[in-house]
Amino acid sequence: MNNNIITIKCTKERTRKNYTVYDCIESNQDFFPSQIRIEDDRGFSRGTGFDTWLRIKDTSSWKTSKIITGLKPTDDANIFHGDIAPGKLSNKNKSMILFKFEGKDLTIKIFLNYMPLNKGLTSLI
Repeated sequence: MNNNIITIKCTKERTRKNYTVYDCIESNQDFFPSQIRIEDDRGFSRGTGFDTWLRIKDTSSWKTSKIITGLKPTDDANIFHGDIAPGKLSNKNKSMILFKFEGKDLTIKIFLNYMPLNKGLTSLI
């Protein structure tokens, strides 16, 4: 197994007007929490090319927890990608993150310290 590719399995816990909370049931990584939130972009950022954000619960409050990346669409309507700035998780360099939504399930793949070209992203998950 490649130690630079981390797979995390999550399941939908609840949905509200502007966000969905997921419990990460197969997250054995110290740097990745057991709960995440996919939030609608409400126009408070200068980011472009996406409508939703990944926020990890790393404090007692969602409001103060880290926003990691925006979810950018791919050719597949259920797969999104983003980048993780150096130091946001346990990465030294820019890293890629892929999201695959399947009903109530969400699979996340993190490619630590690796940022490929956009071509062929859907084949990586």
